[in-house]
Amino acid sequence: MVHDTADIGHWRVSGKKVQPTVANDKANTAGSLQIGWSVELSNGSPYLLGLGISKSFLAFVWIAGPLSGTLVQPYVGTKSDR
Repeated sequence: MVHDTADIGHWRVSGKKVQPTVANDKANTAGSLQIGWSVELSNGSPYLLGLGISKSFLAFVWIAGPLSGTLVQPYVGTKSDR
């Protein structure tokens, strides 16, 4: 029995070719994003402290993104709908 091992982008399940699912692609993307965030969050604070930012101001730096997204995004969304 000859197997075609040059098929890239397909899986073999019980001898049949199966294409990767969209769910698998989304899971890989989500996993990659989680790794990226963990690297940023683990190295971000020491880097910012090394730039001379005080520990008390560091909390404001980390909350600025989520807070601005929470406050500004609805405003921009309502303005763009008009």
